[in-house]
Amino acid sequence: MTAYITTRLLVVIILLTAAGRASAARVLGVFPHHGYSHHSVFLPYLRALADRGHNVLVISHFDSSHTGIMDISVKGSAPMDNNITFPDSTTFGFFATWRDVFVMYNMAKITEGIFEVPAVRQLL
Repeated sequence: MTAYITTRLLVVIILLTAAGRASAARVLGVFPHHGYSHHSVFLPYLRALADRGHNVLVISHFDSSHTGIMDISVKGSAPMDNNITFPDSTTFGFFATWRDVFVMYNMAKITEGIFEVPAVRQLL
């Protein structure tokens, strides 16, 4: 039993030592939704990563306005509709399931437009 605890303690010490030697990473943020409210949720995290020396690349419809973040703009790659009404998602059953599948399919088709942006194609 003592050998087991000693081994686990040694593993924890090694992991903690390795964590202190972490270096900058390359971070890719892909935010295909064209609503700014979604972008603004992740922006503070992206800015904090860039401030800590990470190489941050963001694919989005909005500019990050930060010198440490490289932006690839996909503005205009998806149709903008300000009058979207989502169906009631509290109902269940056969038709509700297919309605949800249809809604998700349409969202995926809208997101596909991002892959037509030349800078995104070059990245891939």
